[in-house]
Amino acid sequence: MTGVSYGGGKFGQALVVDDNSAGDTTDKPVLNLIALTIEAWINPSQLPDESNKAYVLDVNNQYALYIDHNGDLFCTLIGGPSLSTMSTGIRVSTGGWTHVACTFDGITQAVIYVNGAVAKTNPGNGALGTGGTTGLSIGGNNPSSSGNGRFNGSIDQLRLMKVARTTAQICSDSGKTLCR
Repeated sequence: MTGVSYGGGKFGQALVVDDNSAGDTTDKPVLNLIALTIEAWINPSQLPDESNKAYVLDVNNQYALYIDHNGDLFCTLIGGPSLSTMSTGIRVSTGGWTHVACTFDGITQAVIYVNGAVAKTNPGNGALGTGGTTGLSIGGNNPSSSGNGRFNGSIDQLRLMKVARTTAQICSDSGKTLCR
């Protein structure tokens, strides 16, 4: 982790990142997933410039979760012919906690969630790519470069799992008992 710090999170301590920090790891076979869930509580302190993205998590040439300059949440799944970037059209605002998640079952469906509710569903038709060679970044794009793609704010309870969690599980993780 380069220059990261810890501060008040949604639950206990959160990773605090900015234009000069991100959590990076080298490429490892364990990052080559068939199914996945990316899930986190995020609290952006500012949105990226118009030409940039703010990555919550990025595995080079495989999958990513990020927000754009409007605060729109995106999930990118790179691989088979129907896997691509999904946008929620739901804006994440600065200065408050938002629960975000993206799942892919490895076969037929990708789902992106905001605060426990399904925001978008896309059909999946193919496997995730395994062409990444530079590893994983938390709070930055991979491969990282200072400022470009960096998340400014706090990331708490980040999970990367090799299963697609269910809608009920994502809903529960967001602190709700009923989600649509």
